Amino acid sequence: MRSRFSPHLFAARCGLITACLTASPWILVACGTSTERGVTPAEVAQTKRSLQVIETLKGRAEIGDIDAMLELASRYYDGRGVESSPVEASRWFRMAAEAGDASAQYSMGVLYEQGDGLARDVERAAYWYAKASEQQHPQAMNNLGLILFEERSVARNDEEALRLLQGAADAGMLPSMTAVGRMRSAGRGVEQDLESAADHFRRAAERNYAPAQFFLAAAYLRGDGVPQDEALAFEWLEKSAGQGYPESQAQLGSMLARGTETLPVDPARAASLLTDAANAGIPSAQRNLGLLYFKGLGVEQDKQAALMWYEISARLGDSAAQERRDLLRETMAEAELANVAASVDAWFDQRQTR
Repeated sequence: MRSRFSPHLFAARCGLITACLTASPWILVACGTSTERGVTPAEVAQTKRSLQVIETLKGRAEIGDIDAMLELASRYYDGRGVESSPVEASRWFRMAAEAGDASAQYSMGVLYEQGDGLARDVERAAYWYAKASEQQHPQAMNNLGLILFEERSVARNDEEALRLLQGAADAGMLPSMTAVGRMRSAGRGVEQDLESAADHFRRAAERNYAPAQFFLAAAYLRGDGVPQDEALAFEWLEKSAGQGYPESQAQLGSMLARGTETLPVDPARAASLLTDAANAGIPSAQRNLGLLYFKGLGVEQDKQAALMWYEISARLGDSAAQERRDLLRETMAEAELANVAASVDAWFDQRQTR
C-alpha cells in the first residue's frame, strides 16, 4: 500500500497542513544583473523586501520563536523569497522539532523517510514520527504505524502499529483506516475480525480512497465479513481502477479477460486495464497480459510481446509466468529471443529511471 498518500505535506503549527511541498521555487536575481536579465525595478524591490523578511525571520527564530522557524523551513523548502533548499529547510525544521513542535517533528520524519535534504534513514524517520505521535499528531501516527505495519523498521511491533493506526484512523486518516482493516483481516496485533476489517475498508472506500475500495472489493469477492457479492465487488473495483489503482486494474482486467457468472468477457478492455497494471509493476497483470498477446485476445497476436511480459513477470517473482516463459522460449528463434531480451532490459531501465 505504498500508494497510500502523498507524504510531502507538512503540518502547520495552527492546523494539520501548511503547504504542499511541490511549489515552484523562486530564483533570486542579483541586482547588478537586473538590466541584462530584463528585471524591472519593481522586481528588484520585491527581491530586497523578500531578503529583509528572511533576515527578520532568522532573527526571531534564533531567539526561540518556533513560528519563525517553521516559516523559514517552509520558505526554504518551497523556494518562497529564497532559492529552494531542502537542506536549509531541514535545519530550521530540526530546530523547531528539538524545541518540541509536533508539526516540525513530523516534517523531520518525512524528510528522513524520503531522503529529501537529509540522507534517507527509516529509523531516524521513525524516531521523529514517534516524538510527534506522543503529541497525537495524526499524520505522524499514520506514517509510523505504516512503517511498523510494513516491517520497514527493526522495531517491528504489530500491537504498537495497530494502536497508532487506529488512533490515526479515528482522526480521519484514510490510509490508516485501510491498514487497520488489513491488520484485523489478517489477525495481526489483534484477534482476526473480518466484519470489523470490512467496516474499516468501507469507511475509507466511501470517501473515495482507492486502496480501500480494492480491499473492500476483495472482501465481497471472498465473502470476508460481508455477504459474497461479485456485482458489488465489480462496482468497487471500477471505482478504484478508475482512479488508476494498479491492483484494482489487475483484478478487474483478469475478471474481464476470462469472464465470470455475472461479467461478460471483454478482451479489449481487459487488455487496456492489464497494460496499465503491468506497466505499474504488478506481476499477475504482466502474466495475464502475456497470455492475451499469446492468444491474440483484445490485442494483435504477438508471441514476442507475450514472452516479454512473461519474462518481466518472472523476474518479479511470478512462478506461473516463469513456466509459461520457459515453454514459449523453446518455440522461438534466436533473433526473436534477442529482440525480447532487449525489450525487457529497456522496460526495467525505464522503470529504474522513474
